Amino acid sequence: MSDFIKYSVVVTASLLLSLILFAYPTAAQTSEVELEVQVDPVFSNAQIISLTNLVFDESGGGTRLFTIFIQNRSDVVQESLYLDMLVRSRKDGLIAESFQRTSTPFSLNPGQTVYASNNDLARGRLIGLDADLGFEGGITSSGTELMNRLQGRTTLPVDEYELEIRLYQNNNRPSGGDFVTNTTAFIGGEMTDDELSLYLLAPGDDIGSGMMITNPYPEFRWEGLQNREYRLIVVEERDGENPETLIQGAKSTTAGSPGSPVSLLEYEMMDVRVQGTSLQYPSTGVQQLTEGNTYYWQVFTSLSSTFGEEERASEIWSFSLGSGFSDDVEMIGIDGDLREILIALLGMETYLELEQRDFELEGLEIDNQEMYGGMARDELIQLAERIRDGKIKISR
Repeated sequence: MSDFIKYSVVVTASLLLSLILFAYPTAAQTSEVELEVQVDPVFSNAQIISLTNLVFDESGGGTRLFTIFIQNRSDVVQESLYLDMLVRSRKDGLIAESFQRTSTPFSLNPGQTVYASNNDLARGRLIGLDADLGFEGGITSSGTELMNRLQGRTTLPVDEYELEIRLYQNNNRPSGGDFVTNTTAFIGGEMTDDELSLYLLAPGDDIGSGMMITNPYPEFRWEGLQNREYRLIVVEERDGENPETLIQGAKSTTAGSPGSPVSLLEYEMMDVRVQGTSLQYPSTGVQQLTEGNTYYWQVFTSLSSTFGEEERASEIWSFSLGSGFSDDVEMIGIDGDLREILIALLGMETYLELEQRDFELEGLEIDNQEMYGGMARDELIQLAERIRDGKIKISR
C-alpha cells in the first residue's frame, strides 16, 4: 500500500467531507456499471475537520469517511476494472489523485454489487471480492502548497471541495484505460473557520470598565455566525466571587428560551438559548435588573466537528444599571481636539448651535450605555478614529 493511499486518497478525500450536501453522478449513468459514493454522517454535519482524523495506519483502522458502491447492471462479466479518485479544491484546483495499479484489476459478475469504505481501500480490498487491490499516485503541487500552508494548524481551511471517483476499463487512467462512469461529491456550505471568535457589542464593556446603562431592558448584541443557536447568560455581581465562577455556576443549570419560565439561581438573571446574534432583555422568564447593581454576561455556541461538539465562548462583559446622568460628574471643556470630533459627528451647523450656549461635555449615551466625563471623551476619541479609518460612515 503506497504512502499516497494511506494519506492522500483516503485522507485527502476527508478534506472534502466537512459538509456533504449530496453525492450524485455528474452525468446520467448509462454505462453497464453503476458507481455511487456515500459520505459518513459524522462528516456530513461537520463544520470543522481535525487533521488528527486524517491519520490512520495500514491496517485501515482510521475513521470511516466514505463508502463507494459499484454494481454490474449488465448480464455479462465486466472485466479489467480500475478505480481513479481525484480531490479538488475550489481555491487550489486538483490537490490529489490516486489510481489503481495496472497489476491489480478487478471484475464483476452479472448483477454483482461490491462496496468499500476508505478503510477498506486502505487495506486494498472491495467487500464482496477476493481480489487484492493496489493504488498509487500522489499529492499534486497544488496539494503540496495547501499542506504547507496548514503547518501549525490542527484543522483544514474553509473552502469548497470536490471528491470525484471514476471507473476505467482495460487499464487505469494514466495507462490509457477506457472511461466507464464517474460520481462526484460536493462539499462546502457550513464549513467555518476553526478560529471563529464571538465578539460582544452591547451592552457594557470589559470587566472593570464601569460602563453604565439606563435601560432595564437592554438589547444584547454580539458578532458571530448568523442562523446559529447561542446561549446567553447574565449574572449579578456578588461580593467575593469572580465573574467566571458566577457564569460557570449558571452554565451548570438548564437554559431556557426567551420569555419562558426557567429555574434560575439566586444571582442568575437570565439563561436562554437564542437563534441569531441579538436579544432584547425579556420581561418574563428572567429576573429583572435592579438599579445600582452590576451585571456580567457571556455568550456561548458550539460547532460540529469531526472530533465532536466544540464550544466557542465570548469574553465576559460587565455593565451597571443607573438611573440617568448624575449631578456629580466631571464636566469636560471643549478643546480643539474635542471640537473637531464633535463637528465630524454632529456637523458644523449643529455644533455651532451648541457652541452659542457655551456647552460642556457631561456625558454620552450610545446604545443605552452611559459614559461620563473622561470616559465619554475617550469614547468620542475612539469614534473619531473609527471614522478616520473608514470603519464608521456618517450620513446626515
